[in-house]
Amino acid sequence: MTENAPAATLDRDWARAARWWGTFVAIAFVIATIVYLLDAFDLLATPPHYASTAAGQLQDEGVFYAALFAYRHEIWWDHVLRDTLYFFAYLGLIPVLLAAIAAVRTHRSSIQIAGAFVGAGAIFGALNAVTFLVLTDWWKGTGWDEVPAALMASIGRTADFVDGISTWCGTASQAALALGFAYLGTACRADEALPRRLAPIAYAGAVILAAMIVIPQLPLDTGPLWDILALVVGVFIGPAVAWTLGRHLGRLPAKDDA
Repeated sequence: MTENAPAATLDRDWARAARWWGTFVAIAFVIATIVYLLDAFDLLATPPHYASTAAGQLQDEGVFYAALFAYRHEIWWDHVLRDTLYFFAYLGLIPVLLAAIAAVRTHRSSIQIAGAFVGAGAIFGALNAVTFLVLTDWWKGTGWDEVPAALMASIGRTADFVDGISTWCGTASQAALALGFAYLGTACRADEALPRRLAPIAYAGAVILAAMIVIPQLPLDTGPLWDILALVVGVFIGPAVAWTLGRHLGRLPAKDDA
């Protein structure tokens, strides 16, 4: 081991896994978030809006949901691409954190708690993506304008229920990841095996993720604020955590070489 090499060592397979998954997670999060924002800011197609008419609520809902499903069909590829990438990106965080735990030679609570919370956040994030992908089975079809209004309204409400499950899985993911990033920041400050420069990024991610939980609950119009924070987390914070941690762990000397 040279004088300037880090004192910490890591099994060669763990180092390789951390480097590969860190790179993949960073790229996948960036692409998935950009694709998501194309839809969020209505850059791919114009979504329909519910309108009350003299035909009555049931008829109005049927017309609205038929138009909504036609809109979702038009950008079906967007939903499939982004949630497939999100699914694997979230799961990819798990091996990166496991490698970080393996690199820390002392049994520090901070990195192990960070791994537990990030793992939970990754599972909920993957469930968020999978649950939303369920809806794409409906949206890939056409002819919804020919479905009777009462049936279309029932289908639309069911889709809203599934979408709600997906949304709350996402909220649970944000909560767990916020806690995980906070502990990760503490671990990076305390252990030489981890990149100290990652600590402020992890802390910032924890704060922003916590804000993303609170904003939808506020009884006021926050405009595109949530989507802007999602941009910051998905394009900058999340990729920076995965890339920096993965590359750092991947450069640690192997145990049998130290």
